[in-house]
Amino acid sequence: MIGKLLAGVAGAKAAKDAGAGGASGALLGVAGATLLRRLSFPALIALTAGGYALKKWNDKREPVPQPAPKRPAPKRKPRKAAA
Repeated sequence: MIGKLLAGVAGAKAAKDAGAGGASGALLGVAGATLLRRLSFPALIALTAGGYALKKWNDKREPVPQPAPKRPAPKRKPRKAAA
C-alpha cells in the first residue's frame, strides 16, 4: 500500500515536469509499480534495454538545433560635442 502511494506521488511529480496532468502521472506511476512487481528479472532487463535503445534511436532522429545567426550591431551616429 505504501509503495503504491509513493509510486503515485513520484508519477504525479514526473507528469508535472513533463507538462501533463498530475492525476494521469499518478495513475501511470501506480500501474508501473504494479507491473514492475509482477515482471520476472529477465523481463525487467529486456524492458530496460529496450527503453535505452528506444531513447538512443529517438535522440538520433531529432534534428540538432542550430544556433541563431548573429546580427551585426546597428550603426550609430556619433554624438556632437556640446558647445
